[in-house]
Amino acid sequence: MQDSEVNKPIDRINPREYICPIGLRDGDDDLVRFSGTGFGFETPGIVLTASHVVDSAEPERIFLKLKSGQFVKPRSVTHHPTADVAALAFESDQSPRAFKLGAPTVGGGFYLGEEVITFGYPAVSEDLRKIQLEPRLMSGHIQRHFNHALGKYRFAAYELSFPVIVGQSGSPVLLKHGIESAIAILTGSFESSIVVDSHEEHETDGTKEIHIVKKVITYGIGAALLPLSVWIRSEAERILK
Repeated sequence: MQDSEVNKPIDRINPREYICPIGLRDGDDDLVRFSGTGFGFETPGIVLTASHVVDSAEPERIFLKLKSGQFVKPRSVTHHPTADVAALAFESDQSPRAFKLGAPTVGGGFYLGEEVITFGYPAVSEDLRKIQLEPRLMSGHIQRHFNHALGKYRFAAYELSFPVIVGQSGSPVLLKHGIESAIAILTGSFESSIVVDSHEEHETDGTKEIHIVKKVITYGIGAALLPLSVWIRSEAERILK
């Protein structure tokens, strides 16, 4: 990849060339239901997404919708043992363009306040084969580095200043100053509440009521790619032999 491509302005990159909606075929009614977003990463033929997007589905039930409108099935699906990340293998000419791994800027990670963006597809209920989805852009910054633990998942993560909209799980988190550099995969959101107002009311009968007003803020979670890069590359080499 040429250096001039790394610093493309946001409005000059076509998200459809890099990200694709993922659908799962329902065995009961044969519908292909939208499940999440995937993106090409480093090696032609490898598409990354959040593990829960494809869950335990067999490859023949998984469909990737390419920019051309063509639907393709993965050759195989591999789930990371602890992170909410899965690698799907396709023929190299049936996969989207690949993002590269974003180079860390400090201590093996990225600065707090680092500006990032993401492209992904919002959830829909219609059969994925019958509609045209439009990618959605979200932007913000890294607020915190932390070790995420929820259920069976354990992985290094970034807390992001924007929520993960339903359907955008599996989308790439990109450096804003290096638009083709992926640093994380969106896996979900969590909520935090802050007290914005509180007051007491004293009644004439001596009773007291305390009123608290809270504001709920939703943050995004991105699984950091750098700690997973060795696994991703080894899986790519293994499954694309």
